[in-house]
Amino acid sequence: MARFNYIGQYLDNNGDPLSGGKLYFYDTGTTTPKTTYSDAAQTLTNTNPVVLDADGRAGDIFYSGDAKLVIKTSADVTLETVDPVGSDQLSASDVKTLYESNSDTNAYTDAEKTKLTGIEALADVTDTANVTSSLDGASLTSITPAIADKVLLQDASDSSALKVATVGDVAALQDYSGFASLGDGEYIGITFDGTAGAAISKSDIVGFSNSQIVPITASSVDNAGQVVGIAVENAASSATVKVLVYGFYCDTSWSWSGSANATGLYASQSASTLTATRPGSEPQLRVAARATATVVFVNPRAGY
Repeated sequence: MARFNYIGQYLDNNGDPLSGGKLYFYDTGTTTPKTTYSDAAQTLTNTNPVVLDADGRAGDIFYSGDAKLVIKTSADVTLETVDPVGSDQLSASDVKTLYESNSDTNAYTDAEKTKLTGIEALADVTDTANVTSSLDGASLTSITPAIADKVLLQDASDSSALKVATVGDVAALQDYSGFASLGDGEYIGITFDGTAGAAISKSDIVGFSNSQIVPITASSVDNAGQVVGIAVENAASSATVKVLVYGFYCDTSWSWSGSANATGLYASQSASTLTATRPGSEPQLRVAARATATVVFVNPRAGY
């Protein structure tokens, strides 16, 4: 509802004020009288026609939508018919309708809002009691990958990429299962980045020396606390190296035998590599356990 203001002052054909002129309002395209009001709240009805004052001016005129206007003299001689004429402002409903009719506004319509009806706040999409069983006609259980059993993990072979893994793979950090599909150099677990104090090769057993990461060798296997994990990438001296301190790691050059978690793998007494031979003298540094022939579970421990 807004104010109608076709002209401020109405004139006759001689250019004189249309004193006592009459403004007839009809539903647009018809001869059905249209009700107008003198207040925006539509409580005070105008006469139809609205009679102009001696200066050819009308009082307040309000109505909704469009109308047909017939302007007559005081003697009911028609001077002009205008159809349609609208209010000079759009109602909130008019604005909403016009906005939603545009195809490129991304308007969130009432019809689209109903698609969310029935979904609870903080709904668990894996709980069928909290969400409907279809999504625009497609069953949630048929979506690939399934919503309930996939997660995204950083791809160890590409620091800028993610890969899909199953929830079971993540749980396998605790139950030693699900990692047979890891590729060469791939891992999942806890890592940190350190500065290499010497050249380091992928799969080297490494430790701390003067706040830097160095390969463990026979000369440095004199302190069980030095072993921190396995390098998962090659690194030149002074470069950054990523070290896996807890989790699963694959090196396809390995061929470990035995059963998972029953075969301990140790720091070699002569090189910075894993060995299945338990050192005959202290310190005995168990670094990992066999998970598969090419995958180990890294969890450095001393005193074995």
